[in-house]
Amino acid sequence: MKIRIGDDIIFEEFENRADVHYAPELFGVVEVSRSNYQVAELLSWLKSFYKQIFAVRLKINVKELLKYPENDSVKDILKKTIFAIPYDFQQILEEESTKIVEHYRLTENWRIPFEIVILTHRLPVPPFLEGISIHLPEYFYNKPKNLLELPSAFESAYRQGAVMKYPALYFTRKVSANELVKWLKNPKNRKLFENIQYKLPRQKEIDRDQKTIFWGQVAWILKQDGINSWAKMTKAIEKLLEKNPDNFYNIVPEAVEIQKYYERFVESLQKIEIG
Repeated sequence: MKIRIGDDIIFEEFENRADVHYAPELFGVVEVSRSNYQVAELLSWLKSFYKQIFAVRLKINVKELLKYPENDSVKDILKKTIFAIPYDFQQILEEESTKIVEHYRLTENWRIPFEIVILTHRLPVPPFLEGISIHLPEYFYNKPKNLLELPSAFESAYRQGAVMKYPALYFTRKVSANELVKWLKNPKNRKLFENIQYKLPRQKEIDRDQKTIFWGQVAWILKQDGINSWAKMTKAIEKLLEKNPDNFYNIVPEAVEIQKYYERFVESLQKIEIG
């Protein structure tokens, strides 16, 4: 049997894909990261992603998926998912989720969503992770509260732990914003700035029109039904559109367009796959 493009990386049981879920109640953000949403959506089509999360479920003895709590507080969501399993399994879950993050070379804010999708089959989309953060020495917290809005105790502890884990710039005297910009523009310092970050993952950016990903998915599903001609796909989509006019974009793509959408969909998956 001839292997079609995409068959080696796309999860065949597309109807049982993880539910990609924007969860402001979990992350406390108002705006979704469009790029992270597309990364999550593409992950939900990757065969390798399911191979890894299924393996973790075996390790932590997940025989029945947990229900994702709707509209709960962060505390309750974590209590009913990650903290609902035995502590030893929580440690394994964290370690294995970190490995999946590293496998796809994603940023650390994907770890908890991966822990949750392993337990619930629902993948929350993390917000955009700011690349620049601030470490405040202990003495700084003795300053008046009106000096600036200080991080919460939790954020403070997290950031101080992060300082030990990540490269950081620090200041020994007052530095103006212009001086900092000038420092970064110095070729020697710019090279240093690049070098100290060489082990850090990049913010994964997927810049695809949502229509491209949608029609690419439709094309792959039609391929599974044995329709390999782009022209025949267009006709099949027209028939589907007649039955379900609310489920598709208004204009049915031409044969050459559906081919383009499918190939770009697969290219996007490959970009996620190789990390």
